[in-house]
Amino acid sequence: MTGEDTIAPVAEQVVLPAVELSEAEQQCFARYFAPVFKDVVYWINPIYGAVESERIAQQLAIGGGRPATIRRHGRSVERDGTEVQRLNGVLVRALPQMASHLARFYLASSGSASGEDGVQRVTHVISPDTHFGEYQTCARAGVCVVTSLWVDRSLQSGWRYVERFFSAKARDIFSGMVVTATHMPVADKETLLASVMALGGQWREKMRADVTHLILMKDVGPKYEFAQRHSELGIRPILPHWFKETLNLLHCVSQEPYLFPNPPMLDGKISREAARPEDIPPLAVPSADTHTGSAYELPKPSEAFMRGYVVAIDTQLRDALTEGAVARLSQRLEEAGAVVAEPLAAATRTGSSSKGELVESRIADWDSVDILVCQYRIGYDYSKASRLGKMVGTLVWLYRAFITQRLTAPTQRLLDYPMPLHPVAGMTDMVITVSHYTGASREYLRRLITAMGAQYTAKMTKRNTHLITASQEGRKYAAAISWNVDVVNHLWVEQCYQRWKVLTVSHPNFTHFPDLPMLNSMVGSTEINVGKLKAWVDVPQGESLAEWSDMDVLSDGELDETPAPAIAAAIAGNGAGEEKGEAMAADLTEDEDDNDESGQDVKSIGDSADEQGDVGMREGDEMAALSLGQRRHTSRAAAMAASKSLSVIMQAVNSFEADMRKEQLHKYRRNLVGRRSMGAGGDEETGRDNGVAGRGKRGEELGSGAGEGEVASSKRRRTMVDDHGRQRPAVRILFTVLRPTEEQYGQIAEMGGAVVQEVRDATHLVCEKVRRTEKFLLALPTRHIWIVGCAWLNLSLAQRRWVEMDPAKRDPDAAKCQLVDRDAERTWRFRLEEAIQRARARRLLEGVTVFITPTTKPGLRTLKPLIEMNGGSAVEHLEEGRLKALIDASLKVVSNKSIAKDRIPPLLVLSCMEDSHMWKGFETPAGYMIPIYPSEVMLTGLLRQQILRDEDILNVKSNGH
Repeated sequence: MTGEDTIAPVAEQVVLPAVELSEAEQQCFARYFAPVFKDVVYWINPIYGAVESERIAQQLAIGGGRPATIRRHGRSVERDGTEVQRLNGVLVRALPQMASHLARFYLASSGSASGEDGVQRVTHVISPDTHFGEYQTCARAGVCVVTSLWVDRSLQSGWRYVERFFSAKARDIFSGMVVTATHMPVADKETLLASVMALGGQWREKMRADVTHLILMKDVGPKYEFAQRHSELGIRPILPHWFKETLNLLHCVSQEPYLFPNPPMLDGKISREAARPEDIPPLAVPSADTHTGSAYELPKPSEAFMRGYVVAIDTQLRDALTEGAVARLSQRLEEAGAVVAEPLAAATRTGSSSKGELVESRIADWDSVDILVCQYRIGYDYSKASRLGKMVGTLVWLYRAFITQRLTAPTQRLLDYPMPLHPVAGMTDMVITVSHYTGASREYLRRLITAMGAQYTAKMTKRNTHLITASQEGRKYAAAISWNVDVVNHLWVEQCYQRWKVLTVSHPNFTHFPDLPMLNSMVGSTEINVGKLKAWVDVPQGESLAEWSDMDVLSDGELDETPAPAIAAAIAGNGAGEEKGEAMAADLTEDEDDNDESGQDVKSIGDSADEQGDVGMREGDEMAALSLGQRRHTSRAAAMAASKSLSVIMQAVNSFEADMRKEQLHKYRRNLVGRRSMGAGGDEETGRDNGVAGRGKRGEELGSGAGEGEVASSKRRRTMVDDHGRQRPAVRILFTVLRPTEEQYGQIAEMGGAVVQEVRDATHLVCEKVRRTEKFLLALPTRHIWIVGCAWLNLSLAQRRWVEMDPAKRDPDAAKCQLVDRDAERTWRFRLEEAIQRARARRLLEGVTVFITPTTKPGLRTLKPLIEMNGGSAVEHLEEGRLKALIDASLKVVSNKSIAKDRIPPLLVLSCMEDSHMWKGFETPAGYMIPIYPSEVMLTGLLRQQILRDEDILNVKSNGH
């Protein structure tokens, strides 16, 4: 053996080849070791149906999810050899203990899905909507309510998406969408980003595999090519016009006309069916009136789709129907597999019927009842069923169920749920007609109109107050414009019905008319506001109730007229608080238009040839991040404000739309001129029917004092040419709190003037007295509008010339036409002449930021246009640095004794006592605070065109220094 060390041979190492795993295999591997739905305990809403529910359950099981333990109230019914859970109704005014008792599953407690007893408690509810009885309990307990898309997308991608982007709430109209854009300006992209994310969707800057929609104007670019190459991903290239229409209507419209390649929208030839939203099935409304049952007949069912359900007929409905109608209804229900609850032999009364006591229920066993058929939101049965979470539906809902052979939640459509018994306040004086809505859509709207107490007319006359139309064309539309009839789309009717009150007709959602024929297909998409039903359940006698609405913006008369001291005292809560509160409520009344009720018989206008035959935003919410949890975005309110400017900033996108609208406008005006020419031939009725005043007999009367040549010359003198080369009347009259008569309409038209509805179009505002209406306050700082009294109109029409109000013209009659209202001037302590002079000299709020706290009434939505018209800016949020700078600058103005009291500081704060917890944010570290005012100070200041710093201050530390 040598001295050298020996080294043992080393075994040769074997190098294994690298294994390339596909993306699908990698996701499968990841799911195996880290299941996507780990710790998810789910309950699937049976509204999906047996087949779809089974598919969703399999997907959840693959990802490691576990089904929740079903409680007694979630007992199943056997159908087609399978067990299906029963549907239930929404819970209204149920105690928390009752809500938990009636739930069909156990809720997760203390963040744990599994209790010590082995019960699987729900962490996620899979549902297409929120119309199930346990929703409010889930919301309070923090249980996630998501659609089935959340399951599919999470399992497909291999990671669990953030639940809020797959919300089942109807207001999250972009729920489940992941959007990116290409070849769009930065400003447009930011607007779309804010809108999409604020309404439930997600945004991606780069193209990724989870993108669902690509926004683009032309089918070019790398992102579009990626979407075409990977068609298996289902990415939908779509025009931005779809987002614009969806935001304008706050309803998802059909995507098909806007999809590439070759979007049909660009051709403008879309059928009504192609424009129907995917998630809104066709309406099914019986043609006969179903309130009495005399002409009501359910179709014979082909299957027992109601097997396992116990149906009760409301006591009052049973008394209203004939015995034969009740027998036929019961027979059809039994043929559908339902069990009809037998009523008690006779109803008893709790007291004397002369006192109007409630009739006791004839339903003996409420625990076994699943469905109550009821027509009105009154009575013991309705109130009891609502508190127990039973399905409460009308005969219309039952009819639709028999047509579709499927049960749905009655609260998903307005007519499917019982209606209030008393008419809507203010609706009984309205006469409404419908145009461009056909078939079941027209019948649906007719029922809503009559249910609210308004009069529905098939044809249009001068008695009509409203036209509900889906298109800005046709004979009815032309007549409505000429007769000054309010023109809105069907959303106004549905929203009025939902809130059971008259809403303003000027809201942009109600006055938007898309170019495509999509409105007719959207009828019936408005749901019952479940959160407001408690008012009717609490008042089972059926008293007339109106619901507050964030959409109910103040109209022309709702800023009228309470003295400032009354408001200040009411807010401060002094001795006469209730009386002051009533005074403040009087300040928010509607305009009382001077309607023409002459009752003269005029020829009516029927439908156009194409329509013959059957014809809630959350304020201040801050969503945390994208699905991967990185990027923050603006609040819902900011997004909606941004979306309103979408049609303005997307000039490249909408250029061809402007051309189409221009062409339609030319076509409409040519047709209107043709009809006016026909009316000028001496046929008095024809001229009147087409809305052309001043022809025929009226033309002869005018001719007695002036020849036709003189009238025509006067008309030429009083018109001018607009930016598009079209003739525009030089005198455009706006009315507030009154309406001209038909004779005055005709005389105004003969003299070359026009009656307009918007302040921006007017040259003269005619009012009977000083009123703090929206039109008055907007017109006051507008330098090109003359505010005149009724004497101006009467004198101008009598002399057949427009009285010149410009002092430079030196018209001797101008002084007689000034608006004079000394009572109003004493009430608000100002002079109208001085206010007008101040408004014409300078803009009252130039350079002033007005901060409005959330609960202030009227709030930001109402005050913003008034403030901006006076040169200021209205906000509800400010960055900390800017807020501090404005506070410091304002304190210098407030504390400086030498500065006049009418000098407005850079920051004005409008608030109310409910928001007093926010006032500390306007205080400096030294303890000084700027003045905080009620909104009444702003309203009165806009009227006076002068805001005094020392009046009606809310906060105690207002004077600071």
